[in-house]
Amino acid sequence: PLLPLATLGYGVLTVLGAFALFLPGPDDGTSPATPTPPRRLALAALGFLAPLGVVCAVGYARTVPALPADLGPTCTGLHVTRVGDAVWFTRDGAMAVGVEVTERALEGSVADAEQDCQRRGRHLCTSAELFTACACDHGDDHSRTGLEAVPPASLVARATQTCGEDAASTTCRSDHGIEATLGGRSELCADGPFPGVHAVAGPNSVQRENWMTHCAYRSLASEDSLGASRPSFVGYRCCVREAVATP
Repeated sequence: PLLPLATLGYGVLTVLGAFALFLPGPDDGTSPATPTPPRRLALAALGFLAPLGVVCAVGYARTVPALPADLGPTCTGLHVTRVGDAVWFTRDGAMAVGVEVTERALEGSVADAEQDCQRRGRHLCTSAELFTACACDHGDDHSRTGLEAVPPASLVARATQTCGEDAASTTCRSDHGIEATLGGRSELCADGPFPGVHAVAGPNSVQRENWMTHCAYRSLASEDSLGASRPSFVGYRCCVREAVATP
């Protein structure tokens, strides 16, 4: 489920419940302090929905991606280079983040994906690292901040033209060749808002709407549901971090 929509839904229901508290009750001579049945129902709804709304809001806030803190708040000034099978994002005197070019299908569990990355001396990419790979490597199709609430029209047009509906498309790439950050498969993130729940980055080529074509687009999934996902829908990639030597 999409947390923004859930948060909005709970917010609307909570407002309606609060409004119901002020509806006039029946003129039956009871004390105004005595809750009428509709008001008791509204109070019960508020007691149930308000905590869920808070949980959704907290989860959504924890899911909205940003660049890793050691790379800075925006893409401006980052050095982007491709070395071998990874694209590196660096800032002078800071940590370097390497993101694999290849997107791999999630054919097993989350633990299997983590172990695959560890065998190659890397780790499962975080939401922030995947956001960096998408937002900072699409040139003029994405602003250098990568923080727009609405995806740029040029980015939507590029994804529509190059990604299509084939998860294995060879044209769905960023400027330096990172595969399928705006198509292909939705990608498993190493992190999530709650234990056992992972953020899933981006749309997939089978289910992609224009409003989803955004580097910050995230959904959530439990580890159990991810393990049962078909590999044509969910993938993963590995990342690495290294300190940048300073003169």
